[in-house]
Amino acid sequence: MSGTNLNGADLREAIFSKANLSSADLSNTNLIRAKLIKSNLSKALLSRSNLSGADLSYAILKDADLFQSILIDADLFCADLRNASLSGANFYSANLSDADFSGADLTFANISDSDLTYAKFIGANLSDADLADSNLSDADLSGANLCNANLTRSNLSYTNLSRANLTGALIKKAKFDGAQLAGATMPDGSVHH
Repeated sequence: MSGTNLNGADLREAIFSKANLSSADLSNTNLIRAKLIKSNLSKALLSRSNLSGADLSYAILKDADLFQSILIDADLFCADLRNASLSGANFYSANLSDADFSGADLTFANISDSDLTYAKFIGANLSDADLADSNLSDADLSGANLCNANLTRSNLSYTNLSRANLTGALIKKAKFDGAQLAGATMPDGSVHH
């Protein structure tokens, strides 16, 4: 199914576990509650698709395009989203624990009220992203761009924020217990030493 064109298809509750959908066009597709466990979706086009409640645990979404996709309550446990385009995506209340978003574009993404424990965002762009009320404990955000991000009431305990840019970020009531902040640019523009 690699390279398949399913643009605009209604695939709600479809089962694609372990499927090879690399480079497939799934833009504007209804994938509500679909099972895509361990599927290969690298370089797939999923922009403006609805993946609410979908199970993408262990899926490979490296270099995929999920621009403005809806992933509310989706399960992306251990998913590989390195270098993915996720600008404007809605991950509200999603399970993103142990997922790898290194180098990904998450500008203006809604990741609020989500589980991001042990997730990797190394060098990711999270500028203007909404991470309010999310659990980012033990996550790796080293070198990430968090300019103007909303981290209100988020748990950043034991998170690696070394060299991260938090300029203009909202951090009201956020927890930073044990966080690594070496070289991080704080919301007021000062650099933490």
